[in-house]
Formats: sequence, C-alpha cells, structure tokens
Amino acid sequence: MNPAKRIKRVPLSFEQLPNELLVDILGYLTSVDAVYAFCQLNHRFQCLLLSYVKDFDFQSTNKSKFDYVTRHHDIHSWRSLRLSNDELTPCQIQYFCQRYSQLQHLSQLQTLSLLNIDLKLNKEMFSQLASLDQLVSLTIGTVCGRDMPLLQLPSLRRLTVIGCNDMSWLSNFGLLEKLKYTTKHLCSHETKSMELTTLTELYLEYTENDNESAIRESLEHLSQLTKLSLYRHGIYRILPDGGIWEHLIKSFLPLLDTFQFCFSFQSYTNSPNVFNNIIASFSTAFYLVEKRWFSRCDFDNRYGCKGAMYSLPFAFTKMPINCNSFEQSLSTLIADDADEREYNSYRKVKTLLFNEKCLIPTQGYESSNITRLVLQTAPPTSWYHLFTNLRDVTFHRNLYMSSQDFENFLQVATKIQSLRLSIYTLVILTDKFTNVPICNLLSERIRSLTITRYRSSDVLPGITSIRHLTHVVRIFNRSCRHLSLGIRAQPSTVAPILRRMRKLHSLHIHYFPWDSASNKTAEYLLTKPPTTVHDCDFVHATTDDDFYIWFGNADY
Repeated sequence: MNPAKRIKRVPLSFEQLPNELLVDILGYLTSVDAVYAFCQLNHRFQCLLLSYVKDFDFQSTNKSKFDYVTRHHDIHSWRSLRLSNDELTPCQIQYFCQRYSQLQHLSQLQTLSLLNIDLKLNKEMFSQLASLDQLVSLTIGTVCGRDMPLLQLPSLRRLTVIGCNDMSWLSNFGLLEKLKYTTKHLCSHETKSMELTTLTELYLEYTENDNESAIRESLEHLSQLTKLSLYRHGIYRILPDGGIWEHLIKSFLPLLDTFQFCFSFQSYTNSPNVFNNIIASFSTAFYLVEKRWFSRCDFDNRYGCKGAMYSLPFAFTKMPINCNSFEQSLSTLIADDADEREYNSYRKVKTLLFNEKCLIPTQGYESSNITRLVLQTAPPTSWYHLFTNLRDVTFHRNLYMSSQDFENFLQVATKIQSLRLSIYTLVILTDKFTNVPICNLLSERIRSLTITRYRSSDVLPGITSIRHLTHVVRIFNRSCRHLSLGIRAQPSTVAPILRRMRKLHSLHIHYFPWDSASNKTAEYLLTKPPTTVHDCDFVHATTDDDFYIWFGNADY
C-alpha cells in the first residue's frame, strides 16, 4: 500500500489554532491592520486583540480605517500611539483631539508621537500632556519654545523634537536620558541653551543660521553624555575645526565614547591648504589613538571651498553630496583592509542631497536603503543603479534635466511614488505635457504630488494656473492620492477640474490672504468638499495660509 494513502489529513480551521500561535501571527501585522482584520469576528479574537494589541501607529492610515480602529478598540488599553499630520493624513491630530478631547483617556500611554503637529491648532492638547505621568518616550514637532506650556513628565526618558532655537524649556525634564532635537526656523528667537544633567545621548540637527557657540555652551552642562551626534546642514561659512570639539570633549564630556558628526561648509577663501588644515584638526592623537574616531572630508575647490566633514562610518540618514568627485576626498582613516570596509560604510543613508554634480558615487552605499532624493542638480547616470528602491524625489530651483534624461531616470526608479517640483520644472520634464511615455509613467506611479514655488528653496506650495492645473489633473488623476498646490482662481473654475481627482485621500491648497479669489476657493471647498472632489466623509483644517482636507471612504 502506498504510504501516502495511510496519512489521514484532518482539516484545521483558522479558529482552531491555539492562542499562542494566533498571538505570533498578530505580531507580523501592524496593530491597525490586526484590529481592522480580526475585530468583531468573535469573542475570542476580541479578547486577544484587547490583551496583546496595544501599540498603534496611525501614520499614513486612511480615515476610514482610522475611524474603524478607534471605534472598535479600547483606547484605555493603548501603550503606544503615533499620530501624524503628514501628506496623506492632514488634520489627523486635530481629528483625534475632537474625538477624545481629554487626554485622561490615554493616561496609561508609555510612548506618544505627534508628528507635524501645529502648536497653534493644538494648544489645548499640549497643555494636557502633563496628565501623561507614565509617558517614557515623547516625539513632537513642530513647536516654538516660547509657546510651550510648562510640562512636568516624571517618567519621561526619551524625547524627539522639531523646534525653534529656544531650547530652554527642555530643562524642565530633569530625568531625560536621550534627546533628539532638530532646529527649524519658526520664529526670530535666539538660540538658548538647555541644562539637562542626566542626558546620556544627544542628537542635534541645526543649520548655518544657528548660533553654534550657544550650542557648545549647552554641551558644557552635559557631563553624563556617552553619545553625541551633530548634523549641521546648509551653506555654513565657518570651516569645521576639530580642535574646538577636542577641547570641549576633554574639558566637559569625560564619559563620551561615541562622537558622530556631519558638518557641511562653504567658504570663499582661496588658501590652497584649507582642506589639509581641516583634516589635520581631526587627526590629532586624541582622535586617532585615544578615541579611534576617524573622519573624512569631501570637498570641491572650484569656487572657493565647499564640502562636508563627517565621521566614519557615516552615521546619518541624509548624505550631502557637496563635491564633484570623491577621488580627491581626504580621510584620517589609518586601518587595515578589514577595518577600512567597516569604516567606509554608508549603509544608513536613506536620503541623498545632490548639491553638486558628483560624477562617480563612492563605495559603501546600499541601493536598497536609498529611498529619497533631494536634487539641487541632476544626478549623473553613473548613480542610477542606486535608485532602484527610490520612493520620493524633490526637485529644487535652478535644476535642469532634459525630458530624455528624466525618462531614463524613471525607467530605473520604478518604485517612485512621491514627487515635489515647481510647475515650471514639470513643464520642462514633460515637454510641455506632450511627452506621452513620461506622462504615462507619472500617471501610473505617482501617489503624492506637491507643486512647489519656483523661486524658493523651501518645499512650499506654488501658484498653479488654471491652464497648468488642467494638465496636472489629466496626468495625475489615475493614481494620485495626495495633491498640494497653490491656486489663484475663482471656485467655479477650480472645482470642476479637481472633481476628476477621484483617488485623492488628502488635499492641501495654499492660498494668499491678499488674493480674494484664492480665499474664496478655500471657502468654497470647505462648504462643498464632497461634491467638489468625490462623495465621502471628510475632516478639514485651516491655518493663516493653508487649507487641508482629509477624505474618508478611500481604499489603499
């Protein structure tokens, strides 16, 4: 007899699996997807969800799913919560606050992330943060230090903030251990130092306009630091000096064992030894022998001196390309071949900032990790093999790329979904919207489109004429789920055009207080959004210059 015939196959339904196995299965799903898939199946699954699913990340979750999960799960049992006013979920934080106006419902939270929050629209929520006395980790942004309420969070140990130069309010968190702070120019407040004597890890990202001496003054009070990460971007006119940091560390940071940095710089000095002097300041016995902290300087000396000085291995997710060739880069690395491979690593890089047309990429990048490009200049084709996993591309002003080069780029970057560029750049890249292959590729792939200002380096919505808006809608209506742009036109003209964007999950319109037509457009969309775009429920928010809608009944 065939042995196979003696095997008795007993059918086993999914519901007959033991709880331990079901809990393992739930671990492979996000909490949002687990509740959306298994809630209300039966009492057993409901109990499992309430007992084991406690960490909720709503970033990029559509409104229908958000409503379902918050309605059917017990918010009092949540341990972790992430909300975000990002492109696909504008107004999410405001909407959550409307549904749960009192944060006492979340008093058990240990981790809370409020991304892209607007302090002006959520002052009441900030004032209620003090009730979260079990909170261990908090992420907030974007905030102004002068407007922050006095908070006492006795359990807080980890804090991530995007805020202005006034960091003095952070001194209220007397037991904080880890801080990640990114400065953003929200106001005219001067840099103010912080005193956090318990801090052991600090990540600080700042720009050329920030007062670096005030930052170093803050560091003098952080004697318990074991890890320091500094990322300075922008066109900084003071050259990096390793001697300054060596003195600071020796004098005030005795426990520091990890020093990671990336200093972008630009100067118009013509001294031939400027780069040698920079690298020499990071080549002392303190750096190379005592600490074994190695570094590298990429530079471009065609127009004065421009470059980036950074520690090895590269420790940040954003990599500035400030040189036209890596072949002339200088390094302090003195190691054998094995150590050289370890230190010359760029595997953490997810975003490439193309500030100069660098001909050949350096070794050490991993294409699977690079998901975003920010382009001040077009990348050479020698870089294209790194773009196979690219998701997001931003074109800044003064960038030129021919339509043929752009088509070649799109043929390689097959996973691109998000595009930020001015309408003038889009006109050039698409041959005035007549290049059929390019238009078809954009129509198939782009899920998020932001039309930016042409004469601004910031990614802010730019004005789009009705003629151009008609072309944009024709090309992007097939797949686009987020649209951000500025409009100056009468609502009776705009509404019929936008009605074709039936896949939208979110809409951001920048309008101009001095322009009555754009104000009326926002008001009209506010009163009739379901019929303006498509029949759905929605939430909205309005600031001084911007109007947002988050649509429901949209499937991912």
